[in-house]
Parts: sequence; C-alpha cells; structure tokens
Amino acid sequence: MKSRRLYYLNKITDLLLESRSERIKIEELATAIGVTKKTIYNYFESKQELCECIIDNYIRCKLGLIRTAIHEGQSPFETLLMLSETINKTYNDCYHLLAPLGNIHHTESFATLVEAHQQDIIEITSYTFKKAINEGLFEIGIDTLLAARLYISGIQMLSRSDSLINLMTESKEKHKEIIFYMLKGACTAKGLVMLRQLFDIKVTLSHKLSAETSSTSGSISSELRNHLQCLHPKDAALLL
Repeated sequence: MKSRRLYYLNKITDLLLESRSERIKIEELATAIGVTKKTIYNYFESKQELCECIIDNYIRCKLGLIRTAIHEGQSPFETLLMLSETINKTYNDCYHLLAPLGNIHHTESFATLVEAHQQDIIEITSYTFKKAINEGLFEIGIDTLLAARLYISGIQMLSRSDSLINLMTESKEKHKEIIFYMLKGACTAKGLVMLRQLFDIKVTLSHKLSAETSSTSGSISSELRNHLQCLHPKDAALLL
C-alpha cells in the first residue's frame, strides 16, 4: 500500500513538472497516469492531502540528495552551493506542482509542513557551517544557527520570482557570484582561497600596467600584481 502510494506520488509529480499545466483536474491526472479518479482517492483522502504529500515527498527527496552528498565527503562550500541551487529550483518546481491543483498551499496544514522542512534545511546548513569552522574555512566564533538562518533567508529572497535580486540572477554564474558575496565575509584566508576556486571568481585586468608606472615609487610590484589577478574585481579595485 505504502509503496503503491509513493509510486503514484512520483508519477503525478513527474507529470506536473513535465506538463507545466495552468490547471488540471484529478480526473485528468488519473487518466494521464493510467488509473481512475477513485484509485487516486483510495490512496489520498482529498486533493489537499494529495498536494501536501506531493510537496512533502518532493522536498524529502531533495534533502536526501544533500544529506547523501555530505555523507560522501562533499566540502562545506559545495554543500552550501548545492543548498542554494536546490532551494532556487524547489521554489520554481513547487509552483508548477501546486498551481495546477488550485494553489491550496495557503492552508495552515501546508504551512506546518513547510515549516518542518524549513527547520531541516536550517539544521543541515548550521551543521555545514560548523563543519567549515572545523576545517578552518570559516572564522571561529560564528553563531552557526544565526548564520544558517541568514543564509537560507537570503537564498529564499534570491529565489522569489518577484524579488528585485532575482532579476539580477538570470545566469547561473551571476547566481554563484551573489552566493560568493554572501559567504566571503565569514571566511578565513584559507576559506577565501577555496571559495574563489570553487566559484571560479577571479580578476581579468582590463589594461596592462605600463613600464613607466611600474618604475614609479607608487607602482605595484610584479608579486602584488600576480596576487591581484586572483582577486575578485571589486576586491582588486579597493586595493588599486
């Protein structure tokens, strides 16, 4: 019974994500997956329960992938990036999972469900911040629970379709750059180097320093110039 219920959940989820329908009836869902409306209601008492189970199962699967990656030795920065990308995608996917069925996610029971998963996400993020501290990537003394809440709140704001920042993140690289700025303030020197490498943040100098400039007392040494090439443009601008 339980495995069959999960089978229908996965079939319906895949169908809704693929179809991107604006509105669909339970009868149409049932027909599309090869069963009757009665069969659906044998496993789910109402459309409300069906919707909540779809979202609950979807988010559990996503969190399961993140936990597996952590268990397999994924670095803290990779986990934090994976969290941001997962949350961003989940916002978009949940809209396409719920809108066709009537946007009934505004109910109290649905809010409770989302809150429970929100706490799971914060716990994973807080654990990841602690791991980063232990590995010398983040500064000691950070309130990891507060940092986790701030990070997740920022990602959620970034993921909202009506967010001003969302309009700035049309490309994956731009999204990564914003995440970079969210994390860099907590980094140690070691952590900042690793963060830059993972996010491929670097400076491309737009001009060559002339021989005349390099010969003056205020010139930048070749060693410092090489160092600046590893910095983000805004960081380099402050030094220059």
